Amino acid sequence: QDAIMENIQTRLYEFTNNAFWNMAAGADWPRLLGTPGTKQEITLTCRSLILQSFGVTAVNSISAAFNSTTRRLSLSYNINTIYTSNLSVQLQLNIAKIWGG
Repeated sequence: QDAIMENIQTRLYEFTNNAFWNMAAGADWPRLLGTPGTKQEITLTCRSLILQSFGVTAVNSISAAFNSTTRRLSLSYNINTIYTSNLSVQLQLNIAKIWGG
């Protein structure tokens, strides 16, 4: 179970450009954050990344919120894995590195 959770977190780090080993994997955050109505795109992308992670069988729910002051993406999601059902996770992802902060 822990390996599945670490894999998800690593994939989300890549998405937020916080993975020095794969900086090209991240999203175009300046475009996303500068365009109205992209919350759904961010949420759907995170959902897809989680669902494609080894051991995840379903994403039951997901919500995302971005705080422009702290430049943090807050994710809350509930998933089923090959080991358990209804696993709830809350994760804070820093995307400040995009602007050098």
